[in-house]
Amino acid sequence: TGLTPLMEAASGGYVEVGRVLLDKGADVNAPPVPSSRDTALTIAADKGHCRFVELLLNRSAQVEVKNKKGNSPLWLAANGGHLAVVELLYNAGADIDSQDNRKVSCLMAAFRKGHVKVVKWMVNHVMQFPSDQEMTRYISTVNDKELLEKCQECTKIIRAAKDQQAAKANKNATILLEELYMEKEREESKRAAAARRRE
Repeated sequence: TGLTPLMEAASGGYVEVGRVLLDKGADVNAPPVPSSRDTALTIAADKGHCRFVELLLNRSAQVEVKNKKGNSPLWLAANGGHLAVVELLYNAGADIDSQDNRKVSCLMAAFRKGHVKVVKWMVNHVMQFPSDQEMTRYISTVNDKELLEKCQECTKIIRAAKDQQAAKANKNATILLEELYMEKEREESKRAAAARRRE
């Protein structure tokens, strides 16, 4: 299979086995499996093995690795609906806005699978949101009633977060413009005072 013993342990979520292997010198960042480009971390994240992911991160596993499809560990965790793993990886510095080879973001991956809790958490941390068009286009392809309902709920969450972000940006822009105006007023009154002194 090309998997190292550590990758096998990651796949099963066997934390104690993983710890023993790492203590005995197993490489936490061993070269990826040639066929899939998977590492122990992408495997553990994909399966949602939170404690194993934590073990690997504590042993300095690289968080920004990608498999053959361009999936980062965080992307795989979001796609699998593994919120605790998403949070762990994000807190370890993983790029929450990363995209796979098809330009699908971590948030979009969670949205497509209808992972409401993951989407709800991610909208407070991402910088980029999928477009309404992108979400609507995907929803039009969903035939499963339960998944459709979850995707629609995710759409509402994402739209609300986008609106909130836009409102915040507008507020910040208004504050900045007010500050610039005040600065200009101060400069003009300084100039006027200096001109009066010269008279």
